Amino acid sequence: MATISKRGQRWFAQIRRKGFTPRYRSFDRQRDALQWAREQELALGACSMPCESRKRTTLGQLLERYSREISVNKKGVESECLRIAKMRRAPLASLPLYSLTPAAVAAYRDDRLRVVEPGTVRRELGILHHVIEVARREWGFRADANAVASIARPTVRDQRDRRVGCEELRRLRAALSKARNRYMSPVVEFALATAMRRGEILKLSWSDIDFGARVASLHETKNGRSRRVPLSKSLIQN
Repeated sequence: MATISKRGQRWFAQIRRKGFTPRYRSFDRQRDALQWAREQELALGACSMPCESRKRTTLGQLLERYSREISVNKKGVESECLRIAKMRRAPLASLPLYSLTPAAVAAYRDDRLRVVEPGTVRRELGILHHVIEVARREWGFRADANAVASIARPTVRDQRDRRVGCEELRRLRAALSKARNRYMSPVVEFALATAMRRGEILKLSWSDIDFGARVASLHETKNGRSRRVPLSKSLIQN
C-alpha cells in the first residue's frame, strides 16, 4: 500500500507490502510521488488479487516442512537447514504461496545481493525453486507456475587465481594458535596441504589413510564419486 505525505517542502512516498522490503523516496512534486508509487505497486504485482479459495500457507511454512521432510535426506542436511532457517526470517517467507510472484522473488534476490555473494543467492534460489516444485507436485498445493523459474539468477564468478600469501598464512596461524578447539589448527593445515573440503576432512578415518603410498581415500565427495588425494611427506610426518 502506498502512502504519500508532505515533509517540509518535499513529498515523501512510501510503499509497504507484505513480503517485500519497504520502499521509500522523496520528490519535489506530489504528482511525481504519485506516479512513482503507482509504478512501484504495479511492479510488485499489487493489482493482482488472489482467489480466496486458495490455501493461505506461507512460503515460510513450506520451507519449514521442506527442511523436515526433504532436507533431512540430503548429505548437506546441516548446512541446508541453517540456510533455510535464515530464509524463513526474510519478508518473502511471510507471503502465501498463491501470491509468490516473480516480482517478489526478484526483490528478494536483489535485497540478498546487497549483503551476500552471488553464489549464496543462487543456492537460496535453488532451494526456493525446489520447495515450490515439491509443494506443487507432491504436497497438493496449487500454483500456476514456479515464480523462481521466471527470474534471472545472479552470475557467479568465483574462479581462484592465487594461493594464500605468506603474510596471510602468518596471521591465520597466529589466530589458530589462540583457538579454543585444539583440532582447528591441524584441520586447517591439512586443508592447506590437500585442498580438501571441510566435510571431506572431517569424515576421514585412520583406515582411509595409506601411509605407505601417502594417499587419503575419499569415499563420499561433493560429486558423489570417490577419489584418492596424495599427501606430502611433511604432512604424513606431522
